[in-house]
Amino acid sequence: MTDIYGYTAAAPLYRAAGWMQVIPLPEGRKTPPPAGFTGRSRKPVTDEQIQLWSQANPNANTGIVIPEGVLVLDIDAEQGHQVKADGAKGISELSQELGMLPATWSSTAHGIDSPARHLFYKVPEGLAWKGGAIEGVDILQPGHRYSVVWPSIHPSGEMYCWYTPSGRVASTLPHIGDLATLPWKWVDYLRKPDRVSNSTTLTPSYSREYDDRMCKAVNTFLNKTLANPASKGSRHDTTLQAVWALVNFAQEGHRGASRRHQPIEATVHSRGGPRPSRQGA
Repeated sequence: MTDIYGYTAAAPLYRAAGWMQVIPLPEGRKTPPPAGFTGRSRKPVTDEQIQLWSQANPNANTGIVIPEGVLVLDIDAEQGHQVKADGAKGISELSQELGMLPATWSSTAHGIDSPARHLFYKVPEGLAWKGGAIEGVDILQPGHRYSVVWPSIHPSGEMYCWYTPSGRVASTLPHIGDLATLPWKWVDYLRKPDRVSNSTTLTPSYSREYDDRMCKAVNTFLNKTLANPASKGSRHDTTLQAVWALVNFAQEGHRGASRRHQPIEATVHSRGGPRPSRQGA
């Protein structure tokens, strides 16, 4: 691997190892990437595009855009990148809470003993991730950032190298399948929480199974409304429309909707909804 230099020679090797979104970067630099080939709306890198880039700048640095199913922990050293936070120390502290990270493939231009490096892990596809794990540790993920890799030259003049899970300088490129799997505790910590409604779920004051004091239409309406209390835009709007729907049910003579049958009215009003007029009740 040490005999290879430049994007033209490296790109086919990365593609063969499964890293399809391999891009050129300015020689001896980390930015900027080619427009349109990074980010969530990135264009796919084709063989034809690689050929064009290779002809234009064969000695360019090499970057890989993070694919689905891969997450990279970008650990900064205390003195690196002019940052104040010690990412290696932060990861150590997180490990006490979440468990030790498994050894995996890593990349750095700072030498075998430097804690500042990119750690590559396999993760479930389709999850949304935080921007960072802790101060000094960013998360490289699909649609956000890329990793500068071998045989690129760091602005300091050092060459990026791959390191095996055992910590040795690698003689081959890692295939995506070679990466260690990120433990679930780390996945849960690093992923963004699922979106939840700002409204509090309404809990009816009676069993939501069929109530024989109500007709089938009223039972169905009540369960549907309580299952999604903000379906009309907000709890207030949903409650308002529900109350007037109950008025119409009562006018039509449905069992369980009039004042002689309290379960629905009591449940709706207990959630702070407006009371209907006495018309039809």
